[in-house]
Amino acid sequence: MKTWTPPRPDVRAGSDPVEIAERVWWVGGRLPGDPFPCHAYLIEHGDQSVLIDPGSALTWPDTRKKIQAILPFSDIRWFVLHHQDPDITGALAVVEELVERDDACWITHWRAEVLLEHLAPRLPFWRVEEHDWHLDLGGRRLEFVFTPYLHFPGAFATFDRGSGTLFSSDLFGGFTDDDRLFAGGPEDFAGIDLFHQHYMPSREVLLHTLLRLQRLPIERIAPQHGRVIGGELVPAVLNRLSRLECGLYLLSEQDSDLERLVSLSTLLRDTMKSMALEREFRAIAESVLDRVRRILPIRRVEFVALADDDRALRLCSEDRFRGAFGPVPAALRRLVGTPAAAWNADEAERLVAEDPACGTPGGGDLALPLYPAHEDRLFGLALLEAPEGADRPGAEDALRLVAQPLAVAVERELLFRSLESERERIYQQSIRDPLTGLYTRRYLEDAARRMIGLHDRDPKAGFALLMIDVDHFKAVNDRHGHLAGDRVLAEVAARIGERIRESDVAVRYGGEEIAVFLPLATEDEAVATGERLRSGIAERPVDADGVEIPVTVSLGLACHRPGEDLTELVRRADGALYEAKESGRNRLRVARK
Repeated sequence: MKTWTPPRPDVRAGSDPVEIAERVWWVGGRLPGDPFPCHAYLIEHGDQSVLIDPGSALTWPDTRKKIQAILPFSDIRWFVLHHQDPDITGALAVVEELVERDDACWITHWRAEVLLEHLAPRLPFWRVEEHDWHLDLGGRRLEFVFTPYLHFPGAFATFDRGSGTLFSSDLFGGFTDDDRLFAGGPEDFAGIDLFHQHYMPSREVLLHTLLRLQRLPIERIAPQHGRVIGGELVPAVLNRLSRLECGLYLLSEQDSDLERLVSLSTLLRDTMKSMALEREFRAIAESVLDRVRRILPIRRVEFVALADDDRALRLCSEDRFRGAFGPVPAALRRLVGTPAAAWNADEAERLVAEDPACGTPGGGDLALPLYPAHEDRLFGLALLEAPEGADRPGAEDALRLVAQPLAVAVERELLFRSLESERERIYQQSIRDPLTGLYTRRYLEDAARRMIGLHDRDPKAGFALLMIDVDHFKAVNDRHGHLAGDRVLAEVAARIGERIRESDVAVRYGGEEIAVFLPLATEDEAVATGERLRSGIAERPVDADGVEIPVTVSLGLACHRPGEDLTELVRRADGALYEAKESGRNRLRVARK
């Protein structure tokens, strides 16, 4: 028996068969100018040989010639059909005319069989799921891997454990611009990316199968389309596809330009990434606008949203979304409350064009509706000025993709700005504690009442309360005097002020106890803030007239529950604080009851 020699990496898919692994042959046919060639493969194993995805009526003549150059056709017993598409089953009737043995079978999944039955095949079907997903050829084992929804419900791949070859069907396929049979490097992955982005339904579905395939000792991948992938490129392509966004046709009903759809997919991915990483609206809006401009030359964008106090928040790209509250434009007032099903872009843009306080002189603005995350009532508009002749349908696709993320960002900014406005208004009426510079109990009651009212009206406007107590404060007074105790309180308050947000409210609750309200904070965010305060206070002693006094604090955290009053919230936070002190001090505990 001759020793197998790996083929040259630059071998072409031509008129001769190519032995891609020992006794594993490429026997496909290529149509002139076809960027999407369909490959057939032959596993040479005596009278138990296997033909994988025979091909179409157009490619079968070339495939048959290649098979005849390797072995007698009568040696082939098994014919694998990974799916039912005509590019691999179109030659079914012609193949059956050549089969003379009685034990020959079509290997497939039942979901493909019910469709293949319409071709009236003569040979029986051998269902992979009824044979424990493997086939023993006698000294050689084939394993079948279920790859559901890639690209149809009953899809599967075939793994030849003897050669380490995965016959992956559509999976790992790609577009090609020449007849090279083997992938030469990562530069060949672009065609694989594009194929999967438009052909596979979603990243989640793709990742489900990739995780299963990573457990196999794959040495090479032989896809139905594209190039054979081998060596170090195998883990590279598995890793690359695990991060790929798919389902491009979900992004547009009419657009068939794959490169454009990839751009839209990238826009959506980057928008969601900006939402996750950035907190400031300006950073989010500028990031999204920069990406939208790669698809559409937007001149300016303005967001106009209605606040609870009947003012409009306006955020415009011209001043880098600095934003300000002002009168509500007539166009927005007419459109506020419109449900999504009743939205009429043409009517909205007419209203915007007619409103001198809202639109671009002469019209031409694209109007995008903004809806809250959990309510079907328009609360704002995004107005985009694009040059004449711009690709309007393309712009609408791009804008529709980012509409909801941007609406969430605007709603969040409106909430932050409203809270800031309220906090500032209350501040003017409040009194600061002269020792610590923190707000007083009077301010606490006013601010808490407003935050509770806001949370009761809007479930997304939750907040948390941290109750902070200086550990062993009485001992500080007893040992160093009350002036030193005052210095400790003032320094603790200063360190708290340095480590909280401008929107947070710190109050001297009484004696050595400090309360900090954290608007719009989740429990995880509040815990992180509390730990930051605890460690920041303890990181260095307090200097009280040359005396270094070590200081730590204990903290109790409670997140406000809708309908809960201030007394109950403070009681729960105090209970958590008591637990922190009882368990050793200098720690944070969260109220669970």
